[in-house]
Amino acid sequence: MNRIGDLTAGKMKTSRPGVSSDVDMQPGFTEKWGLGFPIDATAYQGGRSAGRLAWAGLYNTFYWIDPKRSLCAVLTMQFLPFVDKQAVGLLGDFERAVYRMGV
Repeated sequence: MNRIGDLTAGKMKTSRPGVSSDVDMQPGFTEKWGLGFPIDATAYQGGRSAGRLAWAGLYNTFYWIDPKRSLCAVLTMQFLPFVDKQAVGLLGDFERAVYRMGV
């Protein structure tokens, strides 16, 4: 459940580009925060449902929980910088493949 009201998490600027790229949680979309997870406020066509919870780790590990579809998925990688363009691209491909499986 949203715990930040009308606020959004917004974009985070890196202070260490070798460790992390700038992070925009949901480019072009509004995100909310619950107790411990960012919450996707908008459904993505061919992908996640509105209300999906997600988190990521520094070395490009990602997971999400989609309660509306009774689904969770994990993608682990081990390289820097965080949210590298290749990592984000692979995450998008992985997510679309998971949802194409008819979940």
